[in-house]
Amino acid sequence: MKNYQYAFFLLFFAFGCQQEEPKSDQKALLTLSFLQSGNPALSMTVDGLITTNQVTATLPPFTILTALKASFTVSPLATVTVNGVRQESGITTNDFSRPLTYRITAENGSSIDYTVTVTVNKSAEKDLLSFAFLKANNSTLPEDIPVSITPTKASYLITIPTGTNISALKPTFTTSKNATVTVNNVAQTSGVTPNNFNQTVSYRLTAEDGSTKDYSFEGSTQVDIATIENAVKAFIAKYNVPGMSIAITKDERLVYAKGYGMADKEKGIPVTTSSLFRLASVSKPITAIAALKLIDDGKLSLDQKVFGATGILGTTYGKQPYSQQLEQITVRHLLSHTAGGDAWNHLWNYPTRIDPFYQPEWIGYTNAQVISATIDTRPVTQTSGSKYVYSNVGINIVGRVIEKVTGVKYDKYVQDNILKPIGIDPATMKMGGTTLAERVTDEVIYYNPYPGYDQPYDFSLPRMDAHSGWITNAVNLVRLLSVADGMSAKKDILSSEAWKNMVTPTPVSIPTGGYAGYGLGWNASNNGVGVAYWHAGGMAGTATYWLKIGAYTFAILINTRSDSAEYYSDIDKLCYQMTADLTLTNYMKGDQFDVFFK
Repeated sequence: MKNYQYAFFLLFFAFGCQQEEPKSDQKALLTLSFLQSGNPALSMTVDGLITTNQVTATLPPFTILTALKASFTVSPLATVTVNGVRQESGITTNDFSRPLTYRITAENGSSIDYTVTVTVNKSAEKDLLSFAFLKANNSTLPEDIPVSITPTKASYLITIPTGTNISALKPTFTTSKNATVTVNNVAQTSGVTPNNFNQTVSYRLTAEDGSTKDYSFEGSTQVDIATIENAVKAFIAKYNVPGMSIAITKDERLVYAKGYGMADKEKGIPVTTSSLFRLASVSKPITAIAALKLIDDGKLSLDQKVFGATGILGTTYGKQPYSQQLEQITVRHLLSHTAGGDAWNHLWNYPTRIDPFYQPEWIGYTNAQVISATIDTRPVTQTSGSKYVYSNVGINIVGRVIEKVTGVKYDKYVQDNILKPIGIDPATMKMGGTTLAERVTDEVIYYNPYPGYDQPYDFSLPRMDAHSGWITNAVNLVRLLSVADGMSAKKDILSSEAWKNMVTPTPVSIPTGGYAGYGLGWNASNNGVGVAYWHAGGMAGTATYWLKIGAYTFAILINTRSDSAEYYSDIDKLCYQMTADLTLTNYMKGDQFDVFFK
């Protein structure tokens, strides 16, 4: 018994004398990071820099510091608290907008504090993201004017609609985040602060980091030019013109467009830039453009025969057999007025000889019936191409060629394939009506100063489609020419060869000693392609003129026609007066096409 008690004593003594292991005093913060994966506000992962007991971290611009999760590692067995709250790596959220104390407590209870300071980089972003003049903030604006801002462009010329108070416009804009905007050191508020855009306005954007970027804007609007106003008003007074509309381009920019006088005298409705006028024979170059477009597209040839078994129109019109002269007519002959010779002359020698489309016995005919009647009763006797004789019926036949080749009505082909692609609304360029009751929205009333046969609403306009049937406004006309004139500022819808063909006079059209002749749908000077070309139009109550001279294009539309021998020469002189011999420099800098065609 005693031996057993002794052994138990020895065992107890051995355990009682054994020393406890000391607890760890390790308490270092080894790493601290802000992981993008754990922080939606971060655009990238950022590692903190630990120096002694200071931790610093610089986060990307615009990072919100109030709810970030730090990921960290510490010494084994150490714990972490912030303001007494236990921290879990990558889980616990804290507000780092001010320095925080991370207390690292060792296993033995000792601790060390680390001050964690987080800053955010200041942004260098200073881009202008959008800029516009909104009608809502500018009472004189007829519509919103957006400006397309591109990253590589810092200077903008903005076309402002006529009638706008350009000296006190309030732009609406957006910028890079936290960037500020000033003009001449004056803070700018979007949609509120006005500036004078008659001159260049420099907008300075300042980023958070103090760096800057400048953008310049200048407005351009049409203002009355004395040279133009005086010339137009003198012409109106001389010929007692009821109403008139003009449009002028310079270097393919629309620099002047204005209406004068009355579209409807009885109701006091003024002519505006939207007023529609009959074009009369100014329809002919439109038909030429359409035909040349088909040639460019490989669907037609200038030297294709028109009549006969191998012709485009076959034997559709008139009685057979056809004469040899008729079967030799080509598309080129029709467009250049060298097809029908004297037999198809448009000369007005009423009542013994009259243009086929005005012949009293044929007034109720369709254009197809007029063509057939002309072939049957006015046979071609001269060799095609041998003589220039201006002919309405010849150009009208081109309209039938276009219909045959395309399978659609002449005017629909022009609208769908030429006008719509360049932004011209078919509602503003279409076939006109015959009677006053058929007058469309915005169309003027036509006034005839002399009595007798041939009044504005006596003849069917739709059947004159290809040679005289179009109605439109002056702006649309110069728009069309700006994309078909061989110049480079705007992309042309025709090839350079097509353009050259249109404005190169045929030799037989140039009179001995003359300075000009007729190409394909255009009168043109013979001293160089494109130096000057034009077309006039006239019918009862209508006078029109389409001219390009050098860098300028003019469209003049008038709702009356004078029988004065000087009338059209005075219109031509008017164009030269409006450019002050082509030296006028005070046209607007911008391009009103930007306003009319969005």
